[in-house]
Amino acid sequence: GKDHLDQIKKILSVIGTPTEEDLAWLPERSPARSFIKKVPVCKRTPWQQVYPKATEKCIDAIEKMVMFNPTKRVNVTEAICLPYFETLHMPDDEPVSDKPVDWAFDKFTPTKRLLQNYVYVECASFHPEIVKRDAHLLPERKLDKLF
Repeated sequence: GKDHLDQIKKILSVIGTPTEEDLAWLPERSPARSFIKKVPVCKRTPWQQVYPKATEKCIDAIEKMVMFNPTKRVNVTEAICLPYFETLHMPDDEPVSDKPVDWAFDKFTPTKRLLQNYVYVECASFHPEIVKRDAHLLPERKLDKLF
């Protein structure tokens, strides 16, 4: 979509206008619920029409994973057990984390310099020799603290 609101309209044009039951998880007076109420009513498009070459197993997986109401969607443990993923599901090789993912790394203001620094650090992880080459530049660009 052109922006986040247009993206929601496009999603609703495929999955259809959510029912009151599907909206239950959204706070009554939330901007999201208000916006959805203003979008013209959309009829659900069958997944077979969206993906005409998809197998029955694929359509079944999509129907179980792509739902407006997140409380009705399958969770990741249920999803990996769906027949569509049977060739990928290897219970003996699927470790389960003992703690949730820490998303703190995602909390930053993406300035041009900061993004350049992150790209540099990523490149340096593949080519450590550039750190030695650029040692005199690292402090002024605040890169010395990222290593």
